[in-house]
Formats: sequence, C-alpha cells, structure tokens
Amino acid sequence: MYIITGVGRSGTSFIAEILHNCGISMGKYNPSIDAGFELESITAINKTMMDGDYWGDASIINRMKTLAAQTRVAKDPRFMMTLGVWITAGVLFDGVYICTRNYTDIIESSEKTNAGLMSMFNGWDVNMKKGIMFNLEAGIKFLCYQIGRASCRERV
Repeated sequence: MYIITGVGRSGTSFIAEILHNCGISMGKYNPSIDAGFELESITAINKTMMDGDYWGDASIINRMKTLAAQTRVAKDPRFMMTLGVWITAGVLFDGVYICTRNYTDIIESSEKTNAGLMSMFNGWDVNMKKGIMFNLEAGIKFLCYQIGRASCRERV
C-alpha cells in the first residue's frame, strides 16, 4: 500500500483527486471542506488511534494488515500522527508520499474551511502553528528515513 499524507490542507486531496481521476479508488470527495478522497476503512482506524482507543488491540492490528494488503493507495493526513503505530503493528508499505505546502497557505486554508489537522489550533499564534507543522513534517520524514527497507517494500 502506498500512503499519501501531509499536514492537513497541504495538497493531499489534490494528489488523491489526480489518482481518483486516473481510476484508482480513493474514497469520496467532501465539497463542504474542499477535501476528501479518503477511504473510510483507513480513516476509521486512524481516528481510533488518535482517540487513544488502540494500544495493541489484536483485532485492529489484523484489520490494519488486511486493509494494507487489499488497498493500493490510501490518503489520510492523520498518517502524520499514526504511521509509526502502523509500522509497529507490522504493516509493510510500498511507499509514503508526504505533501508539503507553504505553512502560511496551510493556516489560511485551514482557518477558511475550518478543516484539516491545523484547524484544531485555530486561534493560536501563527508562529506556534508553523512550529507544530514543522515538527510534524520533520518527525514523519525522520520516521520514513529510519524505517527504510525494513517497512517499505522495494518496487520491482
């Protein structure tokens, strides 16, 4: 399974829409937030993890592995927070694509739509928000570097 992730409002839906238009099943578009193309089965697991209701539940681990084996591409900005848990559970990935965008543009889009990961921080200082985004991006890039071939299959 390939993953598309990035801080919310960073262009993940744009990339997923391109793949959707090429015939890859990516989930539904949500016009109210101008985003989407997320598979409900994947986002449900990531939401469960972010709610703190995961912690080694065997049924969730089995579901994660099954979905990863059945899914060609999954897009979810929540992978910025949950990818390490998927890897720890033994899920192998073909690749991870991280979308990036100017932080000021992400903040403006998030405040306008009240959507995306950064909407949790609406009302916070702009520099604080930029720091949060920087740390999320740096963390996921470091994780991807560390896992290398141990968790990402090579393309043949």
